[in-house]
Amino acid sequence: MNYMPAGGEFQLDEQKLPVPHEVQQAIRTLIGWAGDDPDREGLADTPKRVARAWKEYCQGYASDPGLHLSRTFEEVGGYDEIVLLTNIPFQSHCEHHMAPIIGRGVKTHGVGMVTSRMLGCFLNDPNSRKEVLALMGKC
Repeated sequence: MNYMPAGGEFQLDEQKLPVPHEVQQAIRTLIGWAGDDPDREGLADTPKRVARAWKEYCQGYASDPGLHLSRTFEEVGGYDEIVLLTNIPFQSHCEHHMAPIIGRGVKTHGVGMVTSRMLGCFLNDPNSRKEVLALMGKC
């Protein structure tokens, strides 16, 4: 079943995204199977919360990766150096276990960017370039 509204966009706002009864019931079934009481007061709104969270986790299915990958930069000012982004956390879900995978993602604070410009022997001599890059990695 597809619960994506026409136009391919959905609201992640808990107040606006309706959760179909069968989706709520599936989550209630999982709660009960895990050993808790889905009718317990503290779990009353959990099926809706879980469903909305999963809609957010899986929002990438509605995205066209071509839109993100088509962006290029024509004006590079003659540069041919390395640009390295590091410490990019990533979040996804394992399709086999329906469990979170937490690691790299570009919208997270604390991402570092390193650029380099090779000149002289470092530009023309692969051995010198390899040596200096190895030394830089030890700093």
